[in-house]
Amino acid sequence: MDSNEWGTPLNRPAYSPPQMRSPEYNLGHGQVRDLHRSFLLVLKENARGRFLRITEKTREYTFGISIPASGLETFLKVFDDLARVANEPLSSAVTPAAAAGESTIQAEELQVENRSFRFMVDEYAHGRFLRIVETSSGRPGGLNIPAGGLPAFQEVLVRLVRVAHEAPLIFPPAPPVPARLAANENVIKSVVVPIERKSFMLALRENHRGRYLRITEKGTECFACFIVAAEGLAQFKELVDEMTTTANQVPYPFSPPNPDRPWATEQTIDSGQMQVQNRIIVFLLQENQMGRYLRLVEGEPGHQTNSLIVPASGLDVFRQLVDDMVKTSNEQPLENLPP
Repeated sequence: MDSNEWGTPLNRPAYSPPQMRSPEYNLGHGQVRDLHRSFLLVLKENARGRFLRITEKTREYTFGISIPASGLETFLKVFDDLARVANEPLSSAVTPAAAAGESTIQAEELQVENRSFRFMVDEYAHGRFLRIVETSSGRPGGLNIPAGGLPAFQEVLVRLVRVAHEAPLIFPPAPPVPARLAANENVIKSVVVPIERKSFMLALRENHRGRYLRITEKGTECFACFIVAAEGLAQFKELVDEMTTTANQVPYPFSPPNPDRPWATEQTIDSGQMQVQNRIIVFLLQENQMGRYLRLVEGEPGHQTNSLIVPASGLDVFRQLVDDMVKTSNEQPLENLPP
């Protein structure tokens, strides 16, 4: 097996046995392509409710947002308003701000349940984009839809919003959450640590749905955010321990370059997988010409939705922070409990 194909040279299975995950049903989908970007819109439903997931994929990255069904009509209205602004005729003279980088023409905020979104019409020297950021996720990145692709995107969005209202429910509706709980999110512990040119924030949080660990990576050119539910923290800690120990024990370089495949500069040293609720997280200890690192991938091979990279130089510190968060979670009693 090619070491780049999610394998492990340490003679153990790369994945744990498959576990039962919460069923999730697709009610409709649509795809939009514009320039070098593609957008996939999928209307889904699971035991927690119905939602629209929008994923943008380019040559460099994949990014997605999720909108609960209760806010789809409002989301569509804000989208329509800013799409009209984005498609207004461009001024003949490019503004200095647009020539230098970008200029925000108009922006709006939207709150849907416990999620908040920011819509921005940005103008660059080469045209306008509608940018949509889920600000509540802790990830500063967002969808960037070129103005020329907005009509096709709007057409798919209108169709899926109609399906969301007309399709019968698969799961029984969940009981309403009391307002005092829905608005209450406690930050139990939070810490920020710099590792090389990146900074990582680990925040142990709690809301009416339960407790979780949010890990946010911020680099010069990348942003990523991982959510690990409390019931998966022990296994998450074990895999971080295992990868860190392997990184410290295996000599560098792990494998000399292959002269027959000079482009394959990335080598996988070790790997593992865990599943918590409906999330799959893959651990990949890898190295290339730049050095060694731990890559955390949310999703399955070929269907990754999020990726976070911790340089090997900071793995010991990262492991200690994860240990502290797990210990705090085990010692701290739940506060945000339903009545």
